[in-house]
Amino acid sequence: MKILNGKIAIITGAGRGLGRAQAEAFAAAGAQVVLNDRGTGPDGLGHDPTIVQGVAAGIPGALADDHDVTTREGAEALVQATIARFGRVDILLHNAGWVRDMPLLEVDDATFAASTEGLLNGTFRITQAVARQMVKQGHGGRILLTSSVVGLVGSAGLPSYGAAKAGIYGFGRVAAIDLQPHGITVNVLSPIAYTRLTAELPIMKSLPGAEQLFAPELVADVTTFLVSDEAAEITGAVVEVQGKQVSVLRMAQGLGGLPEAEDRWTPAELKARWAELAR
Repeated sequence: MKILNGKIAIITGAGRGLGRAQAEAFAAAGAQVVLNDRGTGPDGLGHDPTIVQGVAAGIPGALADDHDVTTREGAEALVQATIARFGRVDILLHNAGWVRDMPLLEVDDATFAASTEGLLNGTFRITQAVARQMVKQGHGGRILLTSSVVGLVGSAGLPSYGAAKAGIYGFGRVAAIDLQPHGITVNVLSPIAYTRLTAELPIMKSLPGAEQLFAPELVADVTTFLVSDEAAEITGAVVEVQGKQVSVLRMAQGLGGLPEAEDRWTPAELKARWAELAR
């Protein structure tokens, strides 16, 4: 039996790149898929429904949807369209995203707010809409959100994108705790893949064969496992996929540490012992 046989899966950002590879992998693993994509440019602007319709045309039984899931109305409409066609939803993979940013000293309020609204708040809205439906159904579910190494580790010139993606990490961790009593797992994916959003990055340009080394299909293989019942005991995990390498990322207390102060730590004492503290 295929690992996702009989499952109903919503994949956002399914029109191109990573989302498309994940949608095709889910379908190959036996899932019925609902493909959501606005057909925007890399900056999140524009609207072309033919993009997702073209992907759906190549997957038997797939439902194409172009609602804007960053809005409350769009997120709920996507869930209702899924229920109308398939009667339930078992999996959410929220992959939709874009990059619209400037270096810290140049970024303006509107650009920073757009990233927070579209990437972080949008993640909240679609997750809540799907989770409410899963709780109503009463048989659990799988939710996988997409963060980024930019938010988890940092990268120059992307303050608003990094802040939003870091927020997705924190939101996902809390959602995993809140939804665990309902049998719903929530994990966070940190993918490094060659897509239209990353193809122009210096590191991708500098690596011969980057398109093959970081093929989206390699991420899709891991993603398929994480939304399957084989991963039913995994929740609250942050999983990085970098080509054929898979890692679990953790925010952990450092190996160093100072014993309890006799009174209060002074700046001079902290400076003198910083190397010991920061191990």
